Amino acid sequence: MFQSKTTVVGAAWPYQTNTLVAAGAKVADTIPSQGATGWADTWMLATKAPDPNCAYKWMQWVTTPKVQAQEADYFGETPANKLACPIMDTIQKGSCAAYHANAPESYYQTIKFWKTPLAQCGNGKNDCVPFQQWTTAWTGITG
Repeated sequence: MFQSKTTVVGAAWPYQTNTLVAAGAKVADTIPSQGATGWADTWMLATKAPDPNCAYKWMQWVTTPKVQAQEADYFGETPANKLACPIMDTIQKGSCAAYHANAPESYYQTIKFWKTPLAQCGNGKNDCVPFQQWTTAWTGITG
């Protein structure tokens, strides 16, 4: 829609911006002064995993700088391992900066990370919604 000029503003990830720029679209991204939302993906180990040692070995491997660099460049995301940054730039020039992998700590403080809805806000407020109630409301909206 950006390329056809039917849209002039919208929410996106760095991957979309970089893909559009690579295709010649005259677009840019920014974080508004109010901040932005974001999330952090995680690997978790199931309580009753049949082979927890294998799972731990996977986690050790997937968090190495080289694998983090490959994953970041492939998916267009910021790696969890900051040592991935120089490797990223050998895979795709400029990707370390494009995906904010070398951004200062103040950059990350502008991001409001998503949280699972909870009954207890944890900040002294009582206006939070339990997850099941949130899920029911979301399903009502989205069908």
